[in-house]
Amino acid sequence: MVNMNSDFDTFMAFKYWPIETVEKKSEDGSNMKLLWTFKYGPADKKTVTALCWNPYFTDMLAVGYGTYDFKVANDGKDSHPGMICIFTIKNTKHPEFVLNTVSGVMSLDFHPDHPSLLCVGCYDGTVLVFDIRTGDPKPMFESKDPKSKHTDPVWQVCWQKDVAGKNLNFFSISSDGKVMNWIMNKTELLNEMVVELKLQPGEDSENEAEQKEDDALIGLAGGTCFDFNKDPSKQGLFLVGTEEGGLSSYSRNAGSSFLCSFAGHHQAIYTQVESVSSGHFLNVRGRLDSKTLGH
Repeated sequence: MVNMNSDFDTFMAFKYWPIETVEKKSEDGSNMKLLWTFKYGPADKKTVTALCWNPYFTDMLAVGYGTYDFKVANDGKDSHPGMICIFTIKNTKHPEFVLNTVSGVMSLDFHPDHPSLLCVGCYDGTVLVFDIRTGDPKPMFESKDPKSKHTDPVWQVCWQKDVAGKNLNFFSISSDGKVMNWIMNKTELLNEMVVELKLQPGEDSENEAEQKEDDALIGLAGGTCFDFNKDPSKQGLFLVGTEEGGLSSYSRNAGSSFLCSFAGHHQAIYTQVESVSSGHFLNVRGRLDSKTLGH
């Protein structure tokens, strides 16, 4: 209450936005106003790598910290830990919770039905699950087995809707070319392979046999993002973007074979947007290249 009283005008601007007297128009005509700056001293030298709003406590924001300087992250010194700060608009001066990770955080997701559960993907391929309700700074689940965990950065994690009679589970995608399903058992975090992302033959290749041989030597495509179809009758279908600019649709029932692929990008795809009402994938954002911005 002290915090809200001291920033009364800012909270009113947030609650009743837009207010004509405080609007500031940018060059493109949009209205912007700085409300708060969320800061935490120990995280000042780290990079914000992930953001996630809580689906139930809509004033709560989880912020993941790590680094995009991969040359530094791979120096072998193991001195680049990550951090998660969970802020709330009700108290903008200090995070409600601070969680530390051994490796830099790359992705976050709150469970849609259990808002205290937060899954995390890290730079070293580890996935974690925290229960912020308990206040315990240690994860309740962690992928420790080097034989089954990801071996490269986990670019996205995503919870699946709770199904009656089944354990909670979430999916992850990594630069190691794998999409994995993680299942929360009573005492351990189990995982199963969903797909391995095979490299697609190059469009400009004149010799298809040579292209396939080259792809086999290179290995798997580096996964960067995915999204499941929102249509209840098509929940097994999902779309995957890769570091090579590939965009393909998969089915959980079809193994590692993609159903169809879409050409256009020549550089990495990092995020996807899907129509919630129609279940159709509308837009894909990648790095700017000479041919196209998106589909």
